[in-house]
Amino acid sequence: VTGYDIDKKTIVITSRFFKKKNLCFISDLNSLGHYDVVTMFQVIEHFSNSFRNEILRRISSEYLKAKGIFICSTPNKLVTSSGLKKPVMVFHICEYTPTTLNKELEKYFKKVKIYGQTEVLEETKATNKIQLIRKNLTRFLSQIEIVRIISRHLPIKFKYLLMGNLVKDRRQYKLVTREEKIKDAITLIAICQN
Repeated sequence: VTGYDIDKKTIVITSRFFKKKNLCFISDLNSLGHYDVVTMFQVIEHFSNSFRNEILRRISSEYLKAKGIFICSTPNKLVTSSGLKKPVMVFHICEYTPTTLNKELEKYFKKVKIYGQTEVLEETKATNKIQLIRKNLTRFLSQIEIVRIISRHLPIKFKYLLMGNLVKDRRQYKLVTREEKIKDAITLIAICQN
């Protein structure tokens, strides 16, 4: 198992924390080998266009073995930032809808299948109302440039609290395959092959 990150400090910290004989971490794209499975979870939305194009091309043509599988997940723009000029999350450069993610990945892979991941919730009217207020406030604030700049420097706990992700209960998720359900899924999951 090889873990890749562009940030060398992250590699140092991760290498100290996760120690296994069959596990290594690198920060050099040219040092990556050929793999049966390549995963990219909640990362593609952080890439510039040029780096995204380079990494997807290299995954499909260099890093995946024949019959290898590429699994990618990313937030669903239809849920996270629908109708907004900028993504709610300040570090996201580009968010995808099921259609735009499919089109992007089809440039590099012969087979692309998009799924959705939805949260199974036990909801009450009170929690729904609070979540709706928080969502609308977050959407409004995320479009103000000074708020975006300041929020980049907040500790992660404050960001999660603001975004409504700091929950102490155990969340449960399910995979959805029907197109109308995928549009409402918080996370998109793509499985790709050449």
